Amino acid sequence: MVTMGGNGVVYLDESGDVTHVPCNKVRAVDTTGAGDAFIGALASLMARDGKFLAFREKVRLSCAVASESVTKKGTQSSYPDKEFLDGLLKDMSCYTRFPGETTAPC
Repeated sequence: MVTMGGNGVVYLDESGDVTHVPCNKVRAVDTTGAGDAFIGALASLMARDGKFLAFREKVRLSCAVASESVTKKGTQSSYPDKEFLDGLLKDMSCYTRFPGETTAPC
């Protein structure tokens, strides 16, 4: 897995294919700690979610957490809290999942 800042993440999927997951475009204030925010969110999702979400969806949500973290100054003080991630999980059906994919209207 390689995080690429505003360009998202690439990783090898179970079949060995390279998968690219784009991230939301935001106005970055301070990118320090974005990778830590991403890994923390991914670890949290993997630990508590099991197989409910596809790995790609966990990566996408982790990108959203990292994107949010760069909109504020600082490192730990800029990290979204558990409620932010819970809100993303709750409202998942309201998000466009990946370019070209749509979900039901909210």
